[in-house]
Amino acid sequence: MKNHELSKELIDKQEELFKICGWYSHFIYDDTCPFGVDNHTHGFGYLFHPDIQICIKFPPDFNFNIFKEVYSRIKNGEKFEVGKIYSGFLENNFQVTFIQIDEDVIRMILPDEKNCLNPQKMNPAYAIQFQKEFIGKNQNYWNKIAIKFNQHES
Repeated sequence: MKNHELSKELIDKQEELFKICGWYSHFIYDDTCPFGVDNHTHGFGYLFHPDIQICIKFPPDFNFNIFKEVYSRIKNGEKFEVGKIYSGFLENNFQVTFIQIDEDVIRMILPDEKNCLNPQKMNPAYAIQFQKEFIGKNQNYWNKIAIKFNQHES
C-alpha cells in the first residue's frame, strides 16, 4: 500500500483508535486499485495476521463492519488463508476468499450477485478484484466495468 500524507489530527485519531480497538482502517481513493478504492486495515499484524484490504467501492461503513468481523474472528484464533473460502461475513451466506497482495496484506474478494468467486466465471465487474494492480492499457475497459458495477449496486 502507498504512503499518503496524513495530517497530525488524523495521525492522532489513528493512534487513539489503535489504543482503544487494537486496529483501525483507511478508506483511500487510489487509481492503482480496482474501482479506485483501497480500503484496508492497520494493526492486524499485532495478532500475527496480515492486514485486510477490500477494493470494491461499497460505503466505508459496510467494509468497516466486515473488518470488525474479521478482527473478532482473528482474536478468537481463526487465521484467514489465501485461496480458502469463508462464510459468515455477508448476508445470504455469501462467501469470500482472499488473495495475497504483499507480505503484510491480503485482499478479501467479495462474490458476485450469484455468490461466485471464480474469476473466470463470475460477473466481470467483480472479477477485477483479483487484479493486484490496476494500471495500464486496460484501465479504460475496467473503468467502464467499474461504472456498470457501481450503477448495478446503487
